[in-house]
Amino acid sequence: MKKQKTKPHFFGLRADDYERLLELGMTHAALNVLRHNPARFFSEFSRYTKNVADEFKSEIYMLCFQIATQPNRARIESIIYNRKTKRKEVVA
Repeated sequence: MKKQKTKPHFFGLRADDYERLLELGMTHAALNVLRHNPARFFSEFSRYTKNVADEFKSEIYMLCFQIATQPNRARIESIIYNRKTKRKEVVA
């Protein structure tokens, strides 16, 4: 059976949401999947949250769902983690 393709939707994350998700145990790679392809993130949620404590998973799911369904998500400021410089940059 052929795997169904999903259309990617790139959007930015607010810096405070990004930091909150990192504090709860999410990885930068999982947050990039959320930003680039939310449908894939939610379909494989258990894969991206396998290192997160069980008591935080429902909070992470609701926060990610709220972020993904915001109508103006493309226009809010986002934070970018630069792997080369190992720094975070806030972009409007």
